Parts: sequence; structure tokens; C-alpha cells
Amino acid sequence: MQQCLYLIRYLIESKMNIISKPDFKIKLLREAGDFIRNLDKEAKKHVYLKLRKAQFENNPRKFSKVRGLIWEFRIPYKNVTFRFYAFWSKKEDSLVIATHGKIKKSKKALKKEIDKSEQIMKRYYQNNE
Repeated sequence: MQQCLYLIRYLIESKMNIISKPDFKIKLLREAGDFIRNLDKEAKKHVYLKLRKAQFENNPRKFSKVRGLIWEFRIPYKNVTFRFYAFWSKKEDSLVIATHGKIKKSKKALKKEIDKSEQIMKRYYQNNE
């Protein structure tokens, strides 16, 4: 309930049209969800709001392709950046599947994190699509 109130407040403050439809949906896989759940309350709220905002705006600094089929959400917060690696669903139109999250201080995506996301994507396709 509290997350819903934060979202409503955010939509009003940013003057977004509440009736507008997001460009895509986001599905958090277990590892991405666990990552968010382990954040402190304020960081968690920030991440949820920024992921929601990404669904309504086309901002390549916040959500962009990093390699092959892998995309990345970048969410700056205080002196770090939360990064969520993701891919587009082959089965459902406009569905982005977030594989996992990391706290990153540098600007460049790590090769090992992209590789990990590709492996999770392959397993996901074998089991779900």
C-alpha cells in the first residue's frame, strides 16, 4: 500500500498523465527482486520509482542496450548507481525481464554481469518461452 502511495505522489509531482499507458512492463526475476528487497527503505523506494518512470520515458541514459540482447537500467542514487540487467521477452510484446541487480560505482557495465544476464536469459527462454 505504501509503495502505491509513493507512486501516486511521484506521478502527481512529475505531472505525468496517470491515464497514459507505459511503453513496456517490467518483470523482476527472483535475483532482481531479492536485490531490491535487500536495499534500505529509502533506496528501495527510489529504485521502484525510477523503474516505473523508465516505463514512461525514452531515456537512453537510464535504459539502454549494452550488448546483444542485454539491456541495462541505470539508477543513480547518492554516490552509487544501481544497475539492473534485462532482456526483452520473445513471447510477450512490451515486456522487459530484469535478471539481476548490482551496485556499481564506475560508468561502464561489467562484462561478467552481462555474461551472467545472458546465461539467466538462456535459462529463462528454455523454461518459459
